[in-house]
Amino acid sequence: MLGKLRASEAARVALTHEIVSLSVSNPDSSFDALTDMAAALCKTPMALVSLVEETRQVFTARHGVDLTETSREVSFCSRAIDACENDSVFEVSDTHHDPRFRDNDLVTGDPNLRFYAGVPLQPLGTHAVGTLCVLGTEPAALTDQQRKDLIRLANIAEQLMRLQLLTTAKRSLLDRLHASELELAQMQARRSKAVRNISHELATPLAAIRMTTESLLQQPSGTPTSAHLEHLLSYALDAESLVQHLRVVNSSEEDALRLSPSAQPLAPLIEQYTTELFGPLDSSRINLELDDVAAVVDENAVGRIVVNLLTNAVGHNPPGTHVSVRLSSTDEGAVLQVADTGGGIPENDRLRMLQPYEANNDTGPGLGLAVIDALVNAHGGSVVIDANEPTGTVVSVTLPA
Repeated sequence: MLGKLRASEAARVALTHEIVSLSVSNPDSSFDALTDMAAALCKTPMALVSLVEETRQVFTARHGVDLTETSREVSFCSRAIDACENDSVFEVSDTHHDPRFRDNDLVTGDPNLRFYAGVPLQPLGTHAVGTLCVLGTEPAALTDQQRKDLIRLANIAEQLMRLQLLTTAKRSLLDRLHASELELAQMQARRSKAVRNISHELATPLAAIRMTTESLLQQPSGTPTSAHLEHLLSYALDAESLVQHLRVVNSSEEDALRLSPSAQPLAPLIEQYTTELFGPLDSSRINLELDDVAAVVDENAVGRIVVNLLTNAVGHNPPGTHVSVRLSSTDEGAVLQVADTGGGIPENDRLRMLQPYEANNDTGPGLGLAVIDALVNAHGGSVVIDANEPTGTVVSVTLPA
């Protein structure tokens, strides 16, 4: 029960903050007109629109009062929103005879309040943010008609607040819509560039396959063809790899990645694929620090993850520097970290780089990190991109143990 009350008060205060902020950024003279009318109808020297925050009450509209705020401890309006419902009046005819207020600083000192009447304001029909109130320095009592008039004016104040909130929400929605349209246009531009790059990368090996095949057809019978066939195989593998990457990043829940995971040590797999990619290991280029860690993984998927991680890292590393590969175990599972010392990825772009076609340069198709993310997610793992101080990038892949 106490937790619900605290949550309700937190929501009330948050709404009050928003309305106070709006009264400062977009002041509305209509509220001052309401306090003028309230004072005139109730025949009191003072009237306020008072909003009650955590520790203070703020007077966003005033008649006959110079103060702009007081502490919540001396707030009559705080008592009003706690003591009565919307569309009812909290009235203190003589503060000197009311034990709740006779020692209040606003009673014993300036402005020497003797009379108070306030109607709680609930602009959204839920939380009371404050009151429309009238005050006097002499004991008094409202007539039934004055109470009805004060409630009607409070209802108008609520409608004005609601209109302010709706206008601000509409403006915020339009701003977000504009930002989304801009982001969509930028994404479409990036993807159009990625499609051009992919087309180029596919066209190159396919053209090489065509030309090599034409060359083979022109060779005399019995001419050695092993070198040509090796070239054909290399070109075909490049094209096949790109097509496989496209399939991975475009797989849906209905067409989920088909994995065959099994428990196995990761270090031998990483060493194997690193050697296949770069030949005999050279610590001046690739620095491996691999703990004896096992995980339940699909071997082919791990191969693609390792190859893409290393290809990206080496491609961004300055000449004469090495890429660090570290495998360790944590409570979350096996963690593979690949660190380069290149230009790095800005923090606000790191999540975007895990999306398909989001290249970190003007030439790549933007599939490497997206393929890694898709394969790791299919294992139930996660990918995090961080900075490698003082320069470069660290990509951390976590696979469940």
